Amino acid sequence: MKINNKKNAKKSLEILGNSVLNQLVQNGLESQIDDDKIFHIRLSLSSLVTGKLRLAERSEWTYAVKGKYKIESYPGQEPGEVLLELISKIE
Repeated sequence: MKINNKKNAKKSLEILGNSVLNQLVQNGLESQIDDDKIFHIRLSLSSLVTGKLRLAERSEWTYAVKGKYKIESYPGQEPGEVLLELISKIE
């Protein structure tokens, strides 16, 4: 599924919940943002099947649910800082 609406994209981040968002911040957002300002996230498929949201461990990446978020940032803005600001507003 592709979400092109900013409001819906933000809502999908909110649905992840504080524990997943905190873990993303602790793991370092910059390492999950590529050169095209795309933030990559992988959720554990086995946890999703049981109705829980959890980040996938590296060993689970083959069988993970992948998400990509395009970060809207302008010259002089760091994508990681823009994302961190958005996450802090959600929490």
